[in-house]
Amino acid sequence: MSREHFYGGIDTALRLFDQIAETGGFNKRIILINAAPESRETEERFPGYRLVSAAEDSAAERQILPCVRGMVSVPVGERDYFLATAWWTAFCAQKISDWQSGRYPDQQKALLYLIQDFEPGFYPWSSEYLLAESTYKYPGRQIALFNTKLLRDFFHEKGYRFQHEFFFEPKLNAQILKYRDELCLANKKKQIVVYGRPSAPRNAFSLIHESLKLWAGAQPDAGQWRLISVGEKHRELDLGNGARLLSRGKLSLAEYARLLAESSVGLSFMVSPHPSYPPLEMAEFGLHVITN
Repeated sequence: MSREHFYGGIDTALRLFDQIAETGGFNKRIILINAAPESRETEERFPGYRLVSAAEDSAAERQILPCVRGMVSVPVGERDYFLATAWWTAFCAQKISDWQSGRYPDQQKALLYLIQDFEPGFYPWSSEYLLAESTYKYPGRQIALFNTKLLRDFFHEKGYRFQHEFFFEPKLNAQILKYRDELCLANKKKQIVVYGRPSAPRNAFSLIHESLKLWAGAQPDAGQWRLISVGEKHRELDLGNGARLLSRGKLSLAEYARLLAESSVGLSFMVSPHPSYPPLEMAEFGLHVITN
């Protein structure tokens, strides 16, 4: 929920959540198990929502419920539907769904599971790998919602099937598209945008770094190009031959759009079958995109 953790996958999850809730006419509750937001930040970024505690019996139509410290009881009603947005939320939601089915046997509700990556791959050969994988083998009522047919097909190739399955293709942030239309006449510079997240192995930052060093060594005018890394703050890198990779970290949508509008080339890698948004956004702004 916090700005520093808000990337494309979370934006997609919240947009899907809103669309389902509004289509069905449901009240909305966001349950957090990673980090509790500040109440001021909640008011600014999620107008109309009320920050409540698990001990509180709230009738608010829009709630944010942090469950991040120790064991807490989550209020569950017979007409509640749950949408899991990652394996660690699915692991909890599956237990809630089991309790709900036992408590209200006449109101059997399927768990909605938004899947945007093969998440066991985050933890090679480990306990976390097994826990993440177990959520794909849940025997209860579960509906898988895949972000892209590509990801759904990857699961099928690996032998994972769900009772009910649906997929959708990525839709770019509406604000990004608005900025694209407003900035479409911007002059392109000798500038390369890199999606750089050293802490996310699936974005292959070390491979990007080595590739850029090879490029700088072979490109006669490398020193005339400006290379900017966005996504996560890291130290400035000397690529040789007068070229340097500058880091601007996480930008606002307006800053990101302006950077894309004036850049010529985009570089973004994704090792997993996750639908990566940066290459799509770069292409929308007319950059020549290098991706895998």
